[in-house]
Amino acid sequence: MNRHASLKRLPSARELASLPDSKVEAWGLRVGKAMRDVGLNMNLAPVFDVAPSGHMFRNGRAFSGDSSVVQQKASAFARGLSRAGVVAIGKHFPGYGDLDADSDHEPAIVDWDEARVRSEASVFFAAGPLLGGVMMSNIVYKQFGSRPAILEPSLVSMAHEQGWISVTDDVAIRALAEQIGAEQEEVVRLAFLAGNDLILTTAPPDWDQGLDYFGILTKLARSEPEMAERLDAAVRRVLRLKDRMGLLDGL
Repeated sequence: MNRHASLKRLPSARELASLPDSKVEAWGLRVGKAMRDVGLNMNLAPVFDVAPSGHMFRNGRAFSGDSSVVQQKASAFARGLSRAGVVAIGKHFPGYGDLDADSDHEPAIVDWDEARVRSEASVFFAAGPLLGGVMMSNIVYKQFGSRPAILEPSLVSMAHEQGWISVTDDVAIRALAEQIGAEQEEVVRLAFLAGNDLILTTAPPDWDQGLDYFGILTKLARSEPEMAERLDAAVRRVLRLKDRMGLLDGL
């Protein structure tokens, strides 16, 4: 069986949690090598959410409801990806926890105090340099503001403090625009203003629901010197990650 076909047998995170760390790492390596074969060098995985119940528990995307198990198994998978030369992006920062709501389709809001938010995020922090970055969640953490994490500068800064890049969750989700009472163009602008380094969308510019993302961001970056500085800072963070992964060698 070739490497790509074998990925059809990739266990869910919940299933991986029952395996020894060495086997979890081996799956990360296998996935990473398959990605490199087709020219990919970044994986929006693994999931670091600690979910004893709720949405991430039900869909099996979380390794466990035990933070120590999540830290151990997600880190092992990230090590495997790194061995293959693939950047691991942990998600959904600072943590989905036991939330019932599916943020892809409905507002997701928690009233956790700051200590709880930082406790959820500590599992990501423990992975340290095994991660190249984190994907911000679409959850509103009320103690940090009224907008989802991908649009909250204080939470994006929390990721940058670890030396990681920040990647948004999908900005094309209609529920996200509806939640903040804005058009999708404004979601893109706010994601940039929050300090994100990579803006993720499942609606490319040439699709019916797509936007002129580069046009939106270029106009914003040229609007005043501070915006250009924000863009430069994001570019530097991405370049530092590429340099760390050896992706700039020979340039």
